[in-house]
Amino acid sequence: VALSSSEVASVLLGEAPLITAEHESLRCSGDGLYVLERTAPDGTREQLELRVDAADVKAPPERQRLYLASATLFGQGGRPLYRVRYEDYRRVGQAQLPHTVRIDDYGNDSDALLRLSDVAVDVPVPGEAFVQTPGAGLKVEELGCEQVDSPR
Repeated sequence: VALSSSEVASVLLGEAPLITAEHESLRCSGDGLYVLERTAPDGTREQLELRVDAADVKAPPERQRLYLASATLFGQGGRPLYRVRYEDYRRVGQAQLPHTVRIDDYGNDSDALLRLSDVAVDVPVPGEAFVQTPGAGLKVEELGCEQVDSPR
């Protein structure tokens, strides 16, 4: 499945990478979902399905808690490129996170099933967790934040 590192992170957090849309519409589906359709200037379209928390079904819309159920991206011709489905939401710290994520990558004829068995917050990270050993022949050079020029 072809996803960038930031897209992978957002998927694991129950979010969807959003396109830059010029048109949006919202409707209720027959199966208890809100469906948000977003269309970009080039015709690319995405469809986000939002599920209402079971405890909030009878609450007014402004008080309902919503969870992303799926995100589908369609190409300019209307052909689906990928779909991500989010299932098995559980409380992790102060957030609700999906523990099952299904990805169908139609453009690459591939799919992935991600199941998280244990998610913890505020865990101690060992000092060597982010140590990288350079390959043979590479020059090691330390670069402090004060030396970095910001892009213009």
